[in-house]
Order: sequence, then C-alpha cells, then structure tokens
Amino acid sequence: MCPQIYSRIITCLGRIVVAVCLVMMVASGAVAGVKENAAAVKSNAAKIERVQEDISAVKARVEEIRDKQNADSGRMWFERTKEQAEHVKDWAETQRNNIDLFYNALIWISAIAALLLTVIGFAFHKGQKQLALKNQNEFEKKAENIIAEMKKNVSSQQSDFNVLADKTGDLVKNKEQEIEKLVETCRKHAKTCATHKENAEKDSLAIKIARDSNIDKERTEEETQALSEVSNDEEAPIYDRLRAKAIQFCDSKKWEEAINVLKTMSLLESNKAEPYVALGYVYGEQAKDAPSLTNKVILLNLAEKQYKKATEIDENKSGAWNNWGNLIAGKYKTAAEEQKEALFIDAQDKYKKAIDTNEKNSDAWNNWGNLIADKYETATEEQKEALFIEAQDKYKKSTDTNEKNSDAWNNWGILISSRYETAKKEQREALFIDAQNKYKKATEVDENYSGAWYNWGLLIADKYKNAEEEQKEALFIDAQDKYKKATEIDENDSSAWSNWGNLLILEAARNPNKIDNSLLKEAKEKCLKAESIKVGYGAYNLACISSLQEDFEACQKWFLLRKKSEASLPHYEHLINDTDLDNFKNDPEYKQWFEDFLEEVRREEQEAKGDDHQNTESEPEQE
Repeated sequence: MCPQIYSRIITCLGRIVVAVCLVMMVASGAVAGVKENAAAVKSNAAKIERVQEDISAVKARVEEIRDKQNADSGRMWFERTKEQAEHVKDWAETQRNNIDLFYNALIWISAIAALLLTVIGFAFHKGQKQLALKNQNEFEKKAENIIAEMKKNVSSQQSDFNVLADKTGDLVKNKEQEIEKLVETCRKHAKTCATHKENAEKDSLAIKIARDSNIDKERTEEETQALSEVSNDEEAPIYDRLRAKAIQFCDSKKWEEAINVLKTMSLLESNKAEPYVALGYVYGEQAKDAPSLTNKVILLNLAEKQYKKATEIDENKSGAWNNWGNLIAGKYKTAAEEQKEALFIDAQDKYKKAIDTNEKNSDAWNNWGNLIADKYETATEEQKEALFIEAQDKYKKSTDTNEKNSDAWNNWGILISSRYETAKKEQREALFIDAQNKYKKATEVDENYSGAWYNWGLLIADKYKNAEEEQKEALFIDAQDKYKKATEIDENDSSAWSNWGNLLILEAARNPNKIDNSLLKEAKEKCLKAESIKVGYGAYNLACISSLQEDFEACQKWFLLRKKSEASLPHYEHLINDTDLDNFKNDPEYKQWFEDFLEEVRREEQEAKGDDHQNTESEPEQE
C-alpha cells in the first residue's frame, strides 16, 4: 500500500505542475506589459517554491515511512524507497529548470509584444490626430460659409421687413383704432350675453312655456302642465310662480283669488304692465256674470282703469290697447243708441293704438273687424256697404299678418254669411262660396274649431231654406255633417245641438202633407240634448216639434220654460210667421193663450228698445 500512495502523490504533483503551467500561459497572454508578466513569473516561482516545500514534506514523510519500514520490514525496503525518492527529486529538479526556462522565454515574448503594441498605438494616435485636425479645418470652412450666407439672408430679410413696416405702419394704426372700438363693443355684448345666459340657465323649460302662456287664451295640455309645475316650484322666480297661479285661478274662474295674486304681482314688479293687463281681463270677465247692472258697470270701470294704468307704464303694450278696445266694444253692443257712436270711435282709437305699437298684432286687426261688423248689423242700408268693405279689410289684414288666425277666418265668414242673408238673389251664390271658403280656411287651420264648424252648418242650413227641391237633399246632408263635426269636438255646444234639431225639423216638415216622424224623433233627441246642457236653449224647437205632433200641452210647457230661461225668444214677427206652430195657434183650447203670449212678447220688445241699458244675448233661434 505504501508504494501505491507514494506513486499517487507523485502523479498529483505532476498534474498540479502542469495545471499551474497552463494557468500561467493563459495569464501571460492577457498581460499588456512587461511589469505584469514579471509579476506572473514571480507568482509562478512562488508556486514552484511551494512545490519544493511539498517535496520536502514528501521527503520528510518518506523519512518517516522509512523509519517505520525499517522498524517493520527491514533495511532493504528502505533503501529501495530512498532510491525512488532520489529519482523523484531529480525529476522534480529537472521540471523546475524547464519551468524557469519557459517563463523566462514567456517574459521576453510579453515584453516584445508590449513594445510592439506601444509603437502601433502611438502611430495610430498620431494618425487620428492628423485626421481630426483635417476634419476640424474643413468644418470651420463650412461653418464660415454658412455664417456668411446667413448674415446675407438676415440682411436681406431685415431690408424687406423695413420696407413692409413702412408700408403697413399707417394701416396698423387705423386697425388698432378699429380694434379698440370692436373690443369695446364686444365687451358690451359680452355683458349682455352673460346676462341673457344667466337668465336662460335659471329658466327651466316649464318656466319658458309658462311665460309664453297668455291669461286670456285657451291653454294646451303642455301649458297646463307647465303652469302646474311652476306654481309649485319653490325654486322658481317668485314672479313666475305668482303668474302661473294667477293663470290657473283664471282658468278655474276663481276671479277673486286671481285678483289677489295679480295685485301682489303688481306690488312686486310695479314697473311691469302685465299684472294690470291681466287685472283688466279678470274684471271684464267678472262683469259678464255680474248679478246686477250696477255691479257690471263698476267692474267694467275697474277693468278700464287697469288697462289705462298698463298703458301709462308701457305705452307700447299692444295687448293692453287691444284688450281695452275689446272692453269698449263690449259696452258698444249694449249701449243706448245715442252713446253708441262715441263708444265706437273710442274702441276704434284703442285698436288703432294697438296696431300703431305693433302692426303685426293679428288679434287687434281681428277685433277691430268684429267692432265694425257689429255696427254693420244695425246700420242703415246706406252705411252697410262701406262698413262691410271696411270690416273685410280688417279681417284681411289680420289673416295676412297671421294666416293661422282661425278666429279671424271664422269671423270673416260670419260677416259674409250675414251679408248673404240679405243679399240680392244674383249676389247670394258668390257670397255663399266666399263664406264657405272662410270657414274652410278656419277649420283647416284648426280642425278642432267647433265654432267654425257650427257657423259653417248655419250657413248651409240658411241656403237649404230657400234652395230648389233638387238641391235640398245635398244641402241637408252637408249641413248635418258640419253640425256633427261641431258636436263631436264640443259635445256641450248647446247651440249646435239646437240648430241641428232645427235643421231636422225643417227636413221633416218639408212636405206639409206628410210629416216625417222619424226625423222629428231625431230632432227631438238633438233639442233635448241642447236643453240638458243649458236650460231654454232647446225649448223653442221642442215647442215646434210638439206643435207638429199636436202635443199642445207639451208645446205650452216648452214656451213657458223658454220665456223663464236666460235664452231669449225669437222675435215677435218670427213667432207670428212660423208655420211649424200653426197647429198650436189654431187649436181652440190654446189659441187665446198663444195670442196673449204673443202680445206680451211684443210689449217686452218695445220696452227693450226703449231701455238704454237692456242687455240681450245672441241665442240660437228657429227661422
């Protein structure tokens, strides 16, 4: 075992030496200078010395082993081992010499390589320096050329700029003045726009709709909803809330509540005419239902004061002048004959003022036409022609200003219809066509205008009365169609129901020798409908039906009911000449009663003509 261990030790030492040599060779290749190579050689020498120390240690170990072997195996084995150790020592000495030679050669090679690299580096550095100098010279030349060119361009541009500055100097001064003016204007507009924007942002859609609602106009469903929202909106402007409440009270005919709210509005905004215009309207509406003539006069005077106050605050308030004219026109209708002309002139002045402040006030033109049309109804034959032309002119102005003004078209139709009733035979057809066109236009503008459909029916029914037999059937159907439209739109139109019944009576009695009882039955239904809506409005026609059916007790009942109601009876002359009442007039039991009844009607009419303050209403009547 001992020789094997010794052999392995020697082998390991050999491998270590070889490895050290390889490491030193690799390290030497990386050395850049002579000093670094020398350091590597010294390091290797130190390693050799360590090897020698290892060998000495081996020798010591060998000596130890030898002593042991001498003790164990004898002298002979020891001698052999000694020879082998000497042999190893010689070999190690040889290796050491070889390594010294190798590293000496390596040092010289490294020194020579370092010297060559130094020479090459110096030469390369010199070449690069020369190239840099050359490039620097070329760059400086180019830079000088560029700078010279730029100076030339700058000089040229400066010259051009000076010329341009000279030419535009005066223009700039003028523009600066204009700009200053524009800036000032823009500032003013900006303030105005800011104010409008602020107001617009505050206004909700409901407030805008509510503000567009007029107190004296019919309300759409959208307007009604908007008014309700605004009146209950605590964040809405107080004036708008009050205005909405006032309109709601007026729509509900709660006049006293409306007056209180409107007075509050006038205190809140004393410089606004609107509350006073609305107060005038409310007092005027109250006057229509006044319990006595004295109360009516007081209310009308109050209304006039409000309109006067409104026009004093804002003389350009066209609506106030128009409403004031309407108030005076209402007085004109019921005034004594000696007062009428003054009221007519006064009302015209108010309408003229409304037009002067706003020539596009279609309602004012229409109302002015109505005033003249009212005068036309009671004028002498010599006056009628001029009044008819003048009233037509006002209606034309109204519809030219606002083609959608259905009231103006309807009123124009009524005027022509009135003319048609008294016109000569050769003029009647043209007037009939003209009136139909006006009603047609009114219903095209507003297909739900029940009044226009009703008046159209009256016109056709009037033609039916004097038409040839071959024309009557078509006219009867056409008139029924118009009454049907009117009552479908407004089923509470008692006048439409009553006059529809009147038309059916005329058709039923067209042949006096053969009364059509089925038509009389239908006529009775229509008249009873009118009577259920408003007491007295169907009574006269029901009396005629009862006479035709020879139910004289019922006929008398309907006469008495009509006389006691608010509805006025037909004129005395009409009662005498109405052939539908012949059966009742000639019945022995009721003949004297009817004569007494006629005499009472005649006397009341005469008294009414002498009563300057008698107020009559235009009610439907059988003709």
